[in-house]
Amino acid sequence: MPKDSDAVLDLNGNAQLNISGVRFELLWSSIKEFPFTRLGKVYFWYEHGDNWQELCDGVKMGEKTAEVFFQRDPEIFKTIMCYYRNGKFHFPRTICIEHFQRELKYWGISIKNMGDCCYNHFHQENEAVENLMKIKEAFKKDLNMKKEQDEVDLLLEVESRSKLARLKRKMWDLFENPHSSFMAKIVYLLSSFFVMLSTVALCLNTIDSLRIKLDNGETADNAVLAGIEAGCIAWFTVEYLIRLLSAPRIVPFLKSIMNTIDLLAILPYYFELLSLAFDNQLDYRFVEMRRILQILRILRIVRIFKMARHSVGLQTLAYTFKQSTAELGLLGTLLIMGMTLFSSLVYFAEEAEPNSMFKSIPEAFWWSIITMTTVGYGDVYPVTPLGKLVGSLCCISGIIFIALPIPTIVSNFSQFYKDQRKSVEVRRR
Repeated sequence: MPKDSDAVLDLNGNAQLNISGVRFELLWSSIKEFPFTRLGKVYFWYEHGDNWQELCDGVKMGEKTAEVFFQRDPEIFKTIMCYYRNGKFHFPRTICIEHFQRELKYWGISIKNMGDCCYNHFHQENEAVENLMKIKEAFKKDLNMKKEQDEVDLLLEVESRSKLARLKRKMWDLFENPHSSFMAKIVYLLSSFFVMLSTVALCLNTIDSLRIKLDNGETADNAVLAGIEAGCIAWFTVEYLIRLLSAPRIVPFLKSIMNTIDLLAILPYYFELLSLAFDNQLDYRFVEMRRILQILRILRIVRIFKMARHSVGLQTLAYTFKQSTAELGLLGTLLIMGMTLFSSLVYFAEEAEPNSMFKSIPEAFWWSIITMTTVGYGDVYPVTPLGKLVGSLCCISGIIFIALPIPTIVSNFSQFYKDQRKSVEVRRR
């Protein structure tokens, strides 16, 4: 709708408003009570001779007064009119909360003016949207990789002659997107199998009866288990290199946490081979390096985290811990306070006992933690009546301490998991 420089507003009558083709009437006397809103600014700008038409999308002159046009949502404007009449507005439950907030911002109305009856529901909806945004932010790297792959797909449509580009796309989908094809699902299942197989082999290789006895009294890896380990590492190495070479962008790929875990899953094996290569060196520097590389063998256990690459549940669990730092901090604080308190009490309660198992307060820390978590190994325990009373209070307090933050963490995980599942389903479509 065009704007009319000669348009006249009857500030003593009704405001003639056209909201995307739907006409509304509202007293200017009600509008002027809210000077910081958009319609309030129209009133005062017109009254003071300012260019008030900048605030609207069009003006049409009628018989007596101008009709002011706004290209906004007419359904939400019904709520806006309620605000001008009563000074409060209500949140429509059938309206998208993000769209509703954008409309409020446009009309210059603060969320603080919402009616008390809608306040709780609005913040529940707003919190759900914020959680979904946080989940998307947490998985932003994964989404960025998919976005970059979409850009590569678009480029391939233009440069369809490039066989190398098409091959890279196929290999990336094959190893990165299990839902892209039947073969991609096979590769995913095969990769998961190798992860589990290598983890089982790693565990079995620590059993003395399965290890090879050497003449010098030491033991070596079982030949069969070592072969399984080598085969799994070969698969992990080929998988990582293919994904690296076919990645849409190399730098984001290398910065990804999951890809870092993949790299840490295979490096210890090659570190160990490197240490064996220097086994016969006499230089003490090589001996020290071999010791360091042997320590790094513990990194082999991180390969179990490869299972989280395509697991929505495991990724959501990690995100839940990240977003529940306040609750986890509360739990840790309560346990530390309880540990210090009850360790001190049980130490002084058992101090006079000749065969007391609590030689010092720090030695009682183990007992207090085990008791508060209701594990109760029984290796350390009080024997005096007062010590048993302290132990009972410690156990009851531990149950209360743990029960306080855990429901919130569980609720967060449940909500995050449902939101992430919905997000994944949308992306697959």
